[in-house]
Amino acid sequence: MKFNIPEKAVKARDGAHYNLACYRKDTDYVARRAFKGVKFMFRADILDLNEDLSVKNPLKSNLNDLSDDHIALSVVDPSLVEHKQDMPPIIIRPASLDGSVKAARVVKKHANQRFVETDTLGRVFVGEKGHQIKVHQIINVKDGVLFLSKPTSVPIH
Repeated sequence: MKFNIPEKAVKARDGAHYNLACYRKDTDYVARRAFKGVKFMFRADILDLNEDLSVKNPLKSNLNDLSDDHIALSVVDPSLVEHKQDMPPIIIRPASLDGSVKAARVVKKHANQRFVETDTLGRVFVGEKGHQIKVHQIINVKDGVLFLSKPTSVPIH
């Protein structure tokens, strides 16, 4: 007799009514050693035998008795989530988009290291340089993004 059905498949079939004590050891299942414990493997034909088991899933026996109303309620109605689709996307922009380069001190690094919080300019996108930037470091910011070049006094046309 082959024991090749994992315990997970039997649990999925039985649902909340699964109990290993209802099955017979060495007849219905075997216990195999695993890396750090025991793995239970059931015989190959255990999933086909619904009537011979002492534990029955009441949901399976009542599947034919369900009306169309019960099945329709399990489907998500798209009209219930339309209000979420009509919301405009949230766009976070820095306060000043004038194109000037300003210095700001980093006060916080986010978990996503591509963004940092500054003391005067708010959230700044620093990109891949985020892992190099330290808290309390002064960085140059232009339009809410890290500016790597030195600021020039002559405007570029």
